[in-house]
Parts: sequence; structure tokens; C-alpha cells
Amino acid sequence: MTIRHPAAETFAKACPLPFTTCQETKELYGYAKPILDTKAATSLLNQAGFRCQTPAFDVALGIMQCRADSLR
Repeated sequence: MTIRHPAAETFAKACPLPFTTCQETKELYGYAKPILDTKAATSLLNQAGFRCQTPAFDVALGIMQCRADSLR
């Protein structure tokens, strides 16, 4: 049985993604690689009512990470 968190899933699929650049990549290769800013994403999720260390938070952050990875 799969436990779902529809509110967290819906929010994570629709919210704007906060990006930052990977400084290591910039220093090594000379270009900036955008990555998900997890601190800003955590703050965004907390503001939406999804608290850290809860299953709904983990689901939402995972979806946001997958979205960010697919844009690279």
C-alpha cells in the first residue's frame, strides 16, 4: 500500500523552484550549473505548512528535486 500526500504533491508540482548555482562547477569548469536551493525550498515548504521531518515534507522536497533535475 502506498501512502500518498496529495496536498504536498500538488504544491510541489506547481510551486516555483528556487535555484542557486553550483560554485564548485563554476570554479572547475567555468560555467554555473543551476541546482535546487534546498534551504529556500525548505523555507517555501514550511511557509506552505509542510513541516520538516514529516512524510509530506519529504515527498514534496523529493518532487521538487526531481523537477529541478529534469531541467538540467
